[in-house]
Amino acid sequence: MAALTAAQHEPHHKAYYQRIVCKTGIKMKGNVAIQRKLLLLIYTLFKNNVPYNPNHPLEMQQRMVKPQQPFLNPSD
Repeated sequence: MAALTAAQHEPHHKAYYQRIVCKTGIKMKGNVAIQRKLLLLIYTLFKNNVPYNPNHPLEMQQRMVKPQQPFLNPSD
């Protein structure tokens, strides 16, 4: 039931679920994928003893995107 609720209401999980269902055409595969994501999330939060942060995927994207550095030619 948690996977169904997450697939309906959580934007990150909703997009993931829809992508899998569009790709395979099987809703159960989308549900199982969300279940697995939730289990990994719960385990990681428990293991690291940190609270849930719903903005975590957005923060990780912002950290990964860095401004482009101009290419410097070493011979110059």
